[in-house]
Amino acid sequence: MSFKFKLVTKRTCIFTISFTLSISLIIFLSLWFIINYNKNQISPSSTEIEIMNKFFNNRSIKRPDDILFVQNKVISEIKHEYTGSEKLDVKKTILRKKGFCYDRSILMQKYFILNGYNVRPVYLYFGEKSTSVLDFFKKETLSHNVFEVYFQGKWILIRTNTKMTKLESLKEYIKTNGVVPPHTKYVRYLNNRNGKFIYPNIIPDIY
Repeated sequence: MSFKFKLVTKRTCIFTISFTLSISLIIFLSLWFIINYNKNQISPSSTEIEIMNKFFNNRSIKRPDDILFVQNKVISEIKHEYTGSEKLDVKKTILRKKGFCYDRSILMQKYFILNGYNVRPVYLYFGEKSTSVLDFFKKETLSHNVFEVYFQGKWILIRTNTKMTKLESLKEYIKTNGVVPPHTKYVRYLNNRNGKFIYPNIIPDIY
């Protein structure tokens, strides 16, 4: 009886380990696919390159002043207005000259990528008086979209709703900027959880 019990226990352990490894592999491959698919989607197309170069006056990004020029131009010329819930579209954003934080963000992300920089999206979320990790899953939670660019050896936060006058980090932005409260929490590498998305909508905007 003891031998049979040990045999069943051993088989159960083997099954559990195999099942766990299989699920882990599926999750890993799914994330790998999602991240690489989205990276490909945010890589500027030939049409986007042409219209962005025209919009930004072919301005190369080499110095802090260049970053401020690009960011300030977007805030000045892309008015903060809702344009519907279709997929994120750089060309439409530039032609309409309006969009929300996620529209401005993807436009600038693509232009930084075009200029050879690495970017990472940042999803900010917050409650009215406090924020917990669980608030991420609540529908009524307020949110905001920004991103970081790797410039001169460090990650710099790029604002999407107010003009920048200097370079700053994500923590400095949350602490002092006033657009989001100091208790704001964030998820790096997630572009958005509501609003507009990279096509198709069923794939999380992780990259």
